[in-house]
Parts: sequence; C-alpha cells; structure tokens
Amino acid sequence: MYEEIKEKPKNQLKPLAEFLECPLSIEEENCGVVDEILRICSFENLSNLKVNTNGKLCTGEGNKMFFRKGEIGD
Repeated sequence: MYEEIKEKPKNQLKPLAEFLECPLSIEEENCGVVDEILRICSFENLSNLKVNTNGKLCTGEGNKMFFRKGEIGD
C-alpha cells in the first residue's frame, strides 16, 4: 500500500526487488544502492522529470496529469 511505502520505503524496497527477481546483495545494501534507488524513484524526482512536466500523451493530455501531491489521503 502507498501508505506503507511512504512510511518505511527501505522496508518495502527489498521485497519488491525480490519479487522482480533482482534481489539486493548485502554489498549493495551497505554501499548506498538502496538510498540511490529511493532517490531516483522518489515522487519529487519523477514528478520533476522533463518528460513528466512537458510531455504529452497521443490524446493531447499532459503527462503531468499523472502526478498529484504525492501525499497520503490526496
């Protein structure tokens, strides 16, 4: 659930990586790979990518319509 990911993202990333058959090694966990994945996949980063702020669907609607506030209960 989104609430669980927002509350403890590191705890949710490991099972997700395993589900995708890309488990994280102990070395990756210790050298900051988890933090980098969380930074790259953060709402703030994804919502500010050029493709998401300026891009459009073939129907003419802007890609930014897929991003709201990134808050629980919005």
